[in-house]
Order: sequence, then C-alpha cells, then structure tokens
Amino acid sequence: MTKLGIWMEKVPEGQKARVITNNFVSCRGTFLIYNDAECTKAIDKHWTSDVAAIVPDMGRYVRDLTKYGPLKMGLQKVKALGVFNIMKTGYPLIPKAFKILAKDMKIILHILVHLDYLELRKAHPTKLFLHYQMTDLALANNNRDLIAAYLSLQKKYPHAELGLMTKNLTLLESKLREWDLYAPAVLAPFNSKGYGMRSSKRACEELLTTPLRTYYAYGVASMAKRSDELRYLEKIGIKRAYLAFQP
Repeated sequence: MTKLGIWMEKVPEGQKARVITNNFVSCRGTFLIYNDAECTKAIDKHWTSDVAAIVPDMGRYVRDLTKYGPLKMGLQKVKALGVFNIMKTGYPLIPKAFKILAKDMKIILHILVHLDYLELRKAHPTKLFLHYQMTDLALANNNRDLIAAYLSLQKKYPHAELGLMTKNLTLLESKLREWDLYAPAVLAPFNSKGYGMRSSKRACEELLTTPLRTYYAYGVASMAKRSDELRYLEKIGIKRAYLAFQP
C-alpha cells in the first residue's frame, strides 16, 4: 500500500502550521517540506514525524537575494541561525576560501545544504533530497562532481537518507550508471496522467519493474482524485507519495 504524505508546496504562508496540525494523524506525520520556519516550528511540536526535506531551498535563496540584496539576506540568515552556528559553520571553510571565491559549486553546495539543515533540524528530517534545479542542472552539464559532492554528505548526516530530486528520471538513471554513482533514493514525478514524467510515462514506469533504489513520488492532485492517484501509485509499485492537494 502506498503511504501518503503531504507536500507543503501549495500551502499558503500563514496556513502551514494549521495544515500540519490538522493532518498530522491522518498522514502519520509524513511531510515533504522546504526549509520553512513555519513548517519546522509546527512539526517540532509533535513527538514523532517522518519528514523529507528538499535542500537547498533554491527558490527561497533567489527570492531573498532579489528582494533584499546579499547584505540584508546574510544578516537575516545570521539572525535565523544564531552567531554561534554561523561561526561553527564558517570556521572549517577558511581553508576553502579561495574555492568559494572561485565559485566552486561543490563547496557552495555543501554550504547551502548545511545552512538549510541547521534550520531543518527542528523537524528531524529522515530524508534530504537535492533540489531538482541542482540535480537537473548537473545532468544538463554532465557534471558528475556536483552529484558526487552531494552524495558524499551522507557521512555528515548519518540520521537522514540522502536522495536526488529530479524532473528527468530516465536521464538521471542513465547518468548514474554512466558515472558509477549510487543514490539510495530518488524523488520524481509519478502520476496517472504522466505529467512531468520524462522521458515518458512508460519509460519511468519500466524503471520500477527492476528498481535500483527507493523511488518516491511527488505531485499535485485534487482532493476528489486522491484515491485514484493512490491506486495508480500502488499499482506501479510506489511505496510513498508526497502530494500537494488542490480543491
């Protein structure tokens, strides 16, 4: 049976805490979130949860950088994390300063993921999925090192399963084989209509017949179609799905 979790993507600001509290029992504390203070605070109030997080929150970084500029965005991050956590994170990076200044994406990715994780700790995430923008950018540029750099963080976060989020599942699988990399989990679009299932709905379904890893589904569904979507996901072998619901 496919276990249902709630993807908080479509929940408006100011309503996330209510949605989490009202649905905590029915979805058994299973949520897919970004680094969101309202979500982490609401989840932290409960004893048990099974939270998956998408890191780093690229949309948030871009919005904050555009809205506030680099200086104010940095000050807000210091306020959110505390000076001690910033210093603890920054000190080991001093030997890597030149790589950071040279815009080495492997080092920058480590920093962004860790900054998000420091705030996400309140929600005790059991899974960390690399944001699809980072994953698919690496695929498009044939950048094995970036994916390898992320997967190497498993030792740093031993209590969370590290996985990859993608909107191009068949290309990801092809590249992981070519690059000789192993990812224990992948988060990808799976739905009865085939929306976002690349290269095709059939190709994505065929990957599940001989699974190389654990596949998780994410997507958007109407409340009226929830049962239909869950039946489809169970049929193709998806064990867990994170759905954002629309009226």
